[in-house]
Amino acid sequence: LDAVPMKHSPEILVPTSAVYSETGQFCGYTMPEAIGVDYNTYDDNLTIAGRQDLRKYAQVHYKLEKVLRRNKEIVFPDFCTCDNIFVDNKGNVQFIDYDGLQIGGHRALSISTSLGDPTKLINTKYGTSDLFFTKELDKKSSIILYFLTAFNVNLNTVGIINPDTGTPITLDDVFEIIKLDDPDVCHKVWKTFQDDQQNEFLGDDVFRLADKYDVKILAAVGDTYIKELVKK
Repeated sequence: LDAVPMKHSPEILVPTSAVYSETGQFCGYTMPEAIGVDYNTYDDNLTIAGRQDLRKYAQVHYKLEKVLRRNKEIVFPDFCTCDNIFVDNKGNVQFIDYDGLQIGGHRALSISTSLGDPTKLINTKYGTSDLFFTKELDKKSSIILYFLTAFNVNLNTVGIINPDTGTPITLDDVFEIIKLDDPDVCHKVWKTFQDDQQNEFLGDDVFRLADKYDVKILAAVGDTYIKELVKK
């Protein structure tokens, strides 16, 4: 009921009316229909060449990140849930998960599972015990989503015990696996794991990576492609 149109962010689809059951209980809301397909479907429909095109990933991700950066008073705890992001055939993006946004005094009703254990986000950097989050979470979410989509890498594997070695997986292990040796991007990823460091958005770095690397697909495991970066 508090939702108002966001003229500066038409990518966010805002509820237009509340929906009530026959007994008068609130049970949902209506909103404009999103254009395109959800990000999971968009990615599934990419050709092999499309999955190797870092510039295509960069163009979509840059548009997504612009929405996060533009809305300084809104936090997107459910940003990494790709079912809530729609992409059309021109690469334009829309967000359908209004109740997944933290706006004003309203908490988000959900947080993406791609962020890992939510209890690890309760600190002075990311959020409070009553689950109000800071914009630092958006920067972390953006980096996680980029690695998931462009590289098929889950950064939440960092710290998990590698069954082959019996030791925790490190960030250096992740960078080595995909052959990423870009100091600026690696440092931004590292910051997301540090409680005393301010995060950064990737920004133009996604285009620089596209100019710097080609992508080699090593194998396919089910619907997941194992990728490796090759310097141009």
